[in-house]
Amino acid sequence: MADLRQSNILSRGIRNNNPLNLRVSANAWKGKVAVEHNADPGKEFEQFVSIEYGIRAGALNVINNIKNGHNTVRKLISRLSPPSENDTQTYIRVVAAKIGVSPDQTIFPDPFTIFKLVNAIIAQENLANELYHIPASMVQSGLKLLSEQVFTPQEKYGISAVAAVGVGLAVYYLLNRNK
Repeated sequence: MADLRQSNILSRGIRNNNPLNLRVSANAWKGKVAVEHNADPGKEFEQFVSIEYGIRAGALNVINNIKNGHNTVRKLISRLSPPSENDTQTYIRVVAAKIGVSPDQTIFPDPFTIFKLVNAIIAQENLANELYHIPASMVQSGLKLLSEQVFTPQEKYGISAVAAVGVGLAVYYLLNRNK
């Protein structure tokens, strides 16, 4: 697992092993660095022991928000990234385009949608950082850490298949599953 907390040239989300930029909370995320050991300036954002645990927590947060009614890209991103912090409308447009839906189309927390959403959110949250790109294999590893808790056996197979045969086949499946 990758621990990137010691780098001073990477974006805050990457440095904190928290690429979805979860704010410090009372949640007992697996792999969370205790607040007293959190080296984030101002201790505003969670830190994790590895990037994969940060991805796991961020994906779980996305899933829970979708299940709680934030089930369009517009609703989800408006909740996760309020206008007081970001250019939320651009964020919504970019994420919707990256996952291939309209901003107001209903989304479901299946593994393939979560994989695409997590990748799109990571890219948007860490725009300033051109020095480090989180590879799909790390996102897959983070989702596999989550799979035992959240996904059905059929969905877990989907995550394992993505990890085993690569993103190319997953994209092919996504493009052709409704044909």
